Amino acid sequence: MPPRIPDDKRNDILNDIETGQLSRNAIARKHRVALGTVTNIAQENGLADAFDRSAVESATRARVADLKARRAALAEGLLEDVELLRDRAWDAYEHVVVTKDGAETVDLVLPPLSEVRNAYAAIGIATDKHLALLKHDSDSGSGETRSLLAGLGEALQRAAEQLPDEPDAGDAAPLP
Repeated sequence: MPPRIPDDKRNDILNDIETGQLSRNAIARKHRVALGTVTNIAQENGLADAFDRSAVESATRARVADLKARRAALAEGLLEDVELLRDRAWDAYEHVVVTKDGAETVDLVLPPLSEVRNAYAAIGIATDKHLALLKHDSDSGSGETRSLLAGLGEALQRAAEQLPDEPDAGDAAPLP
């Protein structure tokens, strides 16, 4: 059995436990003691649940859900912007022309092509950002699925390589 650690060190560890600023692992590293020592000191002082993170985990899940809802609202707003930009790209257009008599406003049925091009650049950016937000929240572990399938494929290939060679049913039997 290892010797009891000095009381001043125990008090320092207890102080760190009580402040709740550090994890059990961080306290153990800071004071160069085993995790079990930190746990034992907490339990001896009635702080058995000092490292219970269930409330933090629950709060984190709630925060993640809140952020996902905000991204969904933003994505919806971006899609509405795309629709407004598209409508605006093809609306009647007032163009100011400077003549020798001063500025005149000319009503055009359609905007100049350069303005339509600018509108479609904005539409493209808004659409890309809308899709990026949707993709961020809809990635349902496709990378994990791909990895699982690749591993399964490799295992099947290894198993197939270990099978004895047999002639196919359509192959003719060798001649004597």
